[in-house]
Amino acid sequence: MLKITSISFVHDPDAAKKWFNIFVEIVADHMLEKASNEYEQQHIMKPNTTMGESDE
Repeated sequence: MLKITSISFVHDPDAAKKWFNIFVEIVADHMLEKASNEYEQQHIMKPNTTMGESDE
């Protein structure tokens, strides 16, 4: 789970850009990790299907 506890006003525009870029990177990493975990769970639950096959 990703939780932000506090965001403060940043007076320096360059520092604000750096903080925002780091924040976006953390959120993106969290989303990729979550998607990867969900993908793994789908494969564990459907061991007889292979990539490219549909359930239809």
